[in-house]
Amino acid sequence: MAKTPPTPGSLVTPAAMGGIVGGKGFDFQTRYTVCHVPVWLTHGGFHQFFSEGTGDIDVRYLVDGKSTRQHIQTKDHDVTPGEFKDIVDTFMASDAGMPDVYERFTLACPSLSQQLRPVETGLARLRNAKPFYDDMPSALAPTKDDVDVRLRSHGFSDAQIQFIHDKVFVEVGHGELAHDEHALDIFIARLLKHPDFADKIRAMVQPAYAEMLRHVSASKGVVLDRSSIEGFLRAAVLSSLSSEASVTLWLQNWTNEAFNPPADYELDWAEHFDRQTRRVPTADVWDSDLVPQLASLKSRILAAGAVRTIR
Repeated sequence: MAKTPPTPGSLVTPAAMGGIVGGKGFDFQTRYTVCHVPVWLTHGGFHQFFSEGTGDIDVRYLVDGKSTRQHIQTKDHDVTPGEFKDIVDTFMASDAGMPDVYERFTLACPSLSQQLRPVETGLARLRNAKPFYDDMPSALAPTKDDVDVRLRSHGFSDAQIQFIHDKVFVEVGHGELAHDEHALDIFIARLLKHPDFADKIRAMVQPAYAEMLRHVSASKGVVLDRSSIEGFLRAAVLSSLSSEASVTLWLQNWTNEAFNPPADYELDWAEHFDRQTRRVPTADVWDSDLVPQLASLKSRILAAGAVRTIR
């Protein structure tokens, strides 16, 4: 029985479902998405994103009741000319299957291959110059012609070249997204730029910076150990939160020590722990003693007032 050819633009084509079915390369795509959520959120018109829609990621913006959509294809490696041509063909098929739905198609990858870098730099140069020559677009004709020559040298057709100029964008420099640690750093840095999070997070940590400066300046030639550094940093951060309604709980286990701010409630479980032997409470101790202590403490806190935040 002959196979029915896939309908261009359909969400159930093999190309559209590649990430769902195969899962290969999913980690890079997920990291890219996670790291761009803060960026998208800072755009006032950001409305939705759709993973594994017409391909990897679709992003929708809604401004004054009008929707615009962008499609993003991710690759976790340097993209060769042949692969770039295939990607452009996929973009063109999606655009033909869903006319006027997507305003731009983006390839996101660590880099284009060495052969394609002149194309990448040429496109970037051309697009970055357009705002300056918006009243005289003919001034950029020689630049566009040069970019077209570079594309033709890799076998791109006139139709593909025009589509690239109209709708295709290339994002490079995403090599760090291959590593969770680097992706985490990027996510945190971008999230801190979001107005809903920036002030609150900075307000929590800013006093710790000044406190660190003061202690280092006053401790020239003196060793600052881990516990003391953690102690005054913790105190500095907690001091900035003192205006929030909360209760403070001290939980003693491996060690028995004092903290700042003072405790409103304290649970002393030190007798059940021993750092040297790595002894921890048995299941019976948890069931018969420690869990009931937690339940009792919860009741006391709830009975004392409406404060639910515990530090």
